[in-house]
Amino acid sequence: MPDQTPEEIAAEARRKMDEADAEFADRLKNLEDRAAQSKSRRETQAKQKAKEDKSSAEAAKGLGVGLTVAYAILGMPVAGLGIGWLIEKMGGPAGWQSGLILVGAVLGVVFAILVVNKTQNT
Repeated sequence: MPDQTPEEIAAEARRKMDEADAEFADRLKNLEDRAAQSKSRRETQAKQKAKEDKSSAEAAKGLGVGLTVAYAILGMPVAGLGIGWLIEKMGGPAGWQSGLILVGAVLGVVFAILVVNKTQNT
């Protein structure tokens, strides 16, 4: 294109630069859109994971309280039985087993109520 004038060459260069600018702007817009979508997806996943973690923590806390209550209600009467059996086995008067089982049952229920109340207040 040796027969082009400098103005024509400059005009063609401007046109090509404008095309390159437009293409760059399109690519930049596309990249920004993809980044925004990725950020939105990541934030949604983070919120969902936080919700699941909170739910898991509450479930674990409930399981712990439930097991504590169950062990107290079952364990204290059994402990009373064992202590009463030892007292009677060592020559003590009869009747300790039934009395200590009853005391253990009452203490187990009282402890269970205290644990549940404390858990509900926190």
